[in-house]
Amino acid sequence: MAIRDLSILDQIFNNVDVEKTENNVRNYFSNRFPKLVMKAGYSMSQLKSPVIEDMPSSTAYGNSVEIDARLVVIETIVAIDRCQIKYQRLLRLKYIDELPNYIIMERLGYEKTQYY
Repeated sequence: MAIRDLSILDQIFNNVDVEKTENNVRNYFSNRFPKLVMKAGYSMSQLKSPVIEDMPSSTAYGNSVEIDARLVVIETIVAIDRCQIKYQRLLRLKYIDELPNYIIMERLGYEKTQYY
């Protein structure tokens, strides 16, 4: 990437409202993602394994809403897996394993001030 490309990235990310983005991500994982998982015909326990075997395909069975939901769920898992390992663990423990905060803090070795 050329030096001038970095200045473009700086311009883009300087305009990001971090607080709003955090709230949007929290909302997605807390409210929308569980509904998509259900629409896709998955359960949260199926997402705990690193590989989802039931990949959607363009077959004659299954409706398009279910297939679309499956794609979004799979892409969400792929996005989580592309994060740094510490963020992967946090996202998986919180939103896929659905563990309470005190257990997540314990497993990650975080103090309350680090976690919140």
